[in-house]
Amino acid sequence: TIREYAAPKIYNSIFTDFGGPAVRVDDKSKLHLDSGLLDLRDNLFWGFAGPLAENANAQGLFTDASRNNRELNPQLRGISRTDDGGLDPRPAPGSPALSSPRTPPADGFYTPVSFHGAFSDLNWAVDWTFLAQKNVLTARGGRNPVPMPAAPTVQAPTLSATRDGNNFTLTFASQAGVSYQVQSRPAFGMGDWMNEGGLLDGNGGTLTYSAPIGEGTKFFRVIAQ
Repeated sequence: TIREYAAPKIYNSIFTDFGGPAVRVDDKSKLHLDSGLLDLRDNLFWGFAGPLAENANAQGLFTDASRNNRELNPQLRGISRTDDGGLDPRPAPGSPALSSPRTPPADGFYTPVSFHGAFSDLNWAVDWTFLAQKNVLTARGGRNPVPMPAAPTVQAPTLSATRDGNNFTLTFASQAGVSYQVQSRPAFGMGDWMNEGGLLDGNGGTLTYSAPIGEGTKFFRVIAQ
């Protein structure tokens, strides 16, 4: 959604795999589109659950052939949103994304490339990005691929509850590299679980959570992740 008075220029990019429409242009931003201040050209769009142009303001981005915004499968090597190492943003061999007519400005800032998007054969996001650290991104295609460390096997914590005067304390053993969230709800088997405090980082030792004892009943649990 290009909102009120926004005027991005987006060139040579890949937009793919989204559960809604591709582009909506606000009425006030349509003024910038008409003047040329807002511009989208030489982009690939694919895998949207809705139309490419969600409203009439965006229609010209796809009906104007000179803009060269195409609905075309970029043939990325892997799409994943889970920690299975299946996200590979590189175009597969033979992909139409591996060639582009767009020439970047020769101003020393942009690196000239011949492909759409941010990746060709090199997966420069290996080993240092959050997606790589969480094993969502594949480890293939880097300059010096290093096997990603296996995620720890998370054990369900065993809780111990004690009372000290007007305070209530939960204690449980923790694992290094695992985060813990204490939650509560007022009834057993029904109602929403609410977070009690923030995340607790596991250190391999014992973690504690303490709170004043209030009125009524509370049931507690600890989520390990």
